[in-house]
This record gives sequence, C-alpha cells and structure tokens, in this order.
Amino acid sequence: MTKEEEQQRLREANDFRYLGNGPSATGGATGWYLSPEFYFRCVQCGYLMRADPSTYDDCFCGAMRKDPDAGRFGSCFGDERVEVYQVPPESAE
Repeated sequence: MTKEEEQQRLREANDFRYLGNGPSATGGATGWYLSPEFYFRCVQCGYLMRADPSTYDDCFCGAMRKDPDAGRFGSCFGDERVEVYQVPPESAE
C-alpha cells in the first residue's frame, strides 16, 4: 500500500477531533507530548502523522519530520503551524 493510499484509508476509517495548534494542544508543558492517540497535520501537504514516539515519519512535502532516535519532531513552518488532532478511542482502528 502506498503512503497516499494509507492516508486515504486513515481519513476514511477515523473520526478526527481537532485539538488546536502547536505543542500546547498535546498537553506538553515544555514541548511536544508524543502519544499514538495524537495525529499531526502538515499545513502544506495535509499529511496526517501519527504521534507515536517509536516510529520515524515524514510528510509528503518533507516539512514535518519525526525522528524517535534523536527525540525530535517538528515542522519547518514552526511548531504553531502544526495542527493537532485526536482520534476518540471508539473510532480508532
């Protein structure tokens, strides 16, 4: 399955709830709180990235990247431009 197909399936199978923008929307006191219940959306390409702290990922346009080994996540557009969503437990796949 291609990355595009995975994104389409993800959007169709889940009911995403918008929480806000930036690290504060995840409940992190001093930065991003990474948890599989959260998804980050790139404002440039619309890619939804699961905030699982154990997986590498980057969006279609390369603006958002997650590197668990380095303990880094971010967007070249700045933290406050990253949209944060949550999938309620009853709709998660």
